[in-house]
Order: sequence, then C-alpha cells, then structure tokens
Amino acid sequence: MNELAQFLNYVIKVFALNRVVRSVRSARPYPQIPTRPLLLSLLLGVVLRAGSYLEISQQTKRRRWQHLIHWAQRISEDAFYYVSERFYLEDLRQSLVEVNKTLKANKALESCKINGLLPLSLDANEHFHSRSRCCPCCCQREIQETDEHGQKHTLTEYYHRYVFAQINGPKFNALLDLEPIRPGEGEADAALRLLGRIRRMYGPRFIDLVTVDSWYVQGPFLKGLDKLGWLWGVVLKQERMEVFQEARTLSAGKAPTEPFYDVLLR
Repeated sequence: MNELAQFLNYVIKVFALNRVVRSVRSARPYPQIPTRPLLLSLLLGVVLRAGSYLEISQQTKRRRWQHLIHWAQRISEDAFYYVSERFYLEDLRQSLVEVNKTLKANKALESCKINGLLPLSLDANEHFHSRSRCCPCCCQREIQETDEHGQKHTLTEYYHRYVFAQINGPKFNALLDLEPIRPGEGEADAALRLLGRIRRMYGPRFIDLVTVDSWYVQGPFLKGLDKLGWLWGVVLKQERMEVFQEARTLSAGKAPTEPFYDVLLR
C-alpha cells in the first residue's frame, strides 16, 4: 500500500491527477458517492491488475485504501458497474490526451521514434462475443457448429470489436484512443473515424507516421490518410494476400531506397 501511495503522489505531481480527476464527470442524477473516489479506485485497480469490480470493492474495505481515495466506506461492485456506464466519454478522452501530451513533453516517447519519426500503430481486437446476448451496437456473424450427433448448424454470434491507436516502444506502450467498429462497417471505416478524432484532439504534429497491417490497404483509407497529412507504412506478413504479391512484384529487382536497422536488434 505504501507503493500505491508513492505511485499516486507521483502521478499527482507529474500528470496533475487531481485536476484530471475533477474534469471527469458522470451522468448520475443523485450520486451518493462522489466521482473522485470511484475514479481513483478504478485507476488503482488497474495498477494492481485487479480482475474484476468485486476485487476492487474488496480493496476499498482497507483503511489505507480509503485514506488514498478520501472516502471512508466500502464501495460496492454495483457502484463501479453503475458509474462506469455513466462516465462522459469525452471527459475520459480529454484526460487521456492530457496524460499523453505530458508524456511527449517530458520526452518519454523518444524511445518509440524510428528514424526521428513518432509512429502510431492501428490494430483491431475483439473483446466480447456471445450467441445469446446482444445490444444495438453488436456486430453479427454466422458461424457453423457441429452438435454431438455430427449435424452442422448455423448460428448467429454477436461481438464487439474495436480499433486501437497506440504508440509502441521498447519501454512501454501508450494508448491514444480507441473506436468501436459499428455493425455493417469494416475496420478501415472505424480507423478513419478514429484518426480524424486523434488529429482534432492531439493536433496534426503529435505523431508523424501511421502503421497498419495489410487489412487496411484500401484506396479510400490510404487517401483519407493522405488528407490527414500523415505518412503511412504497411506491414505485409501474409504471403497469400494479393497485396503482398503485388508489392513483391513491384519491388522485384529494385534496391531498397533507404536502409533501416532496428535498435532492438543491435
């Protein structure tokens, strides 16, 4: 708990955590618990890698924890569920922007640069799927399942998938923002919407380069990147994909325009 107190004092001093926490609001009409102790508990739970709201709730029974969050009572897991659904997302995004801008101003992102350029990585990940529960924001897909008698059945599976924008480096990774993939749209559509918001909130010069995998190699997406004013690079890993074969054909017999040596491989 002493280490948690040291961590909290550090982020209060370096990242102005008290001001950041005060700026985050929640849409609760009659709150019985202030937003600050709830948000601080969630933050400390992430630091401790707590696996559930119940685990964080158990921590709030400790007197030292209550001293850190300035709330002298246990907070139930239901309270964390309730407030997590009612945070204003724009407030959370703005707090993340302030933290990342502080990281860059303090030169913490220098190790993430490649040849003097700060790259942003885009990738999509799935965080939920179900065959029985869904919401209006769920995407859908048809899957084949074989029952115990060997008969195949087609089932509808619901899932949530997000595009993540991160700065990756040898020392740590920094998440800039994320965007859900809406029903009926592809990764590239959500990625362009995400990049537009990043440019608006972080500014056009926060990053220099956007790196994507071959799934994003589409005309509208690349043209959209050009309009945003950033360089882009594509990682081609799967030889069976058509874009990989085209790149190999176009580069056959040509010397590299610029040699590159990864610092991690030296």
